[in-house]
Amino acid sequence: MGLFSLTSQLLNYIQNSETTVAANLLYLTLNVHAAASSSSPLSSAMKPSKLPQNSNLLGTQFNTNLTRYLYTPTALLEDREDLNNSWFRVNEAYRPLTEYYATNKNECKRIFCQQFIKYNY
Repeated sequence: MGLFSLTSQLLNYIQNSETTVAANLLYLTLNVHAAASSSSPLSSAMKPSKLPQNSNLLGTQFNTNLTRYLYTPTALLEDREDLNNSWFRVNEAYRPLTEYYATNKNECKRIFCQQFIKYNY
């Protein structure tokens, strides 16, 4: 399966499940590394002589198909800085549990996430 095919399948899955209440958060971890030679599979991979162009990088490939659905660290930070227009825009039953974070109000009366509370179990 090629990378384009993988991102297309992910896009199809996300689009088919985005409007359901039973949707799940999806994490995808790619363990990518240079492959060893097929004639010597137990030896170390050779150092590449030519790196891929920007259009062939994994991040570019994922962004091409999935930009609308990627929740980036920048988006998370923006959401935390204005909870009124992010986490608190949904029905209270669907909001994150307030026991896990502390909030404060800024001068514009916007509620923001001050810190996350760490629990030791």
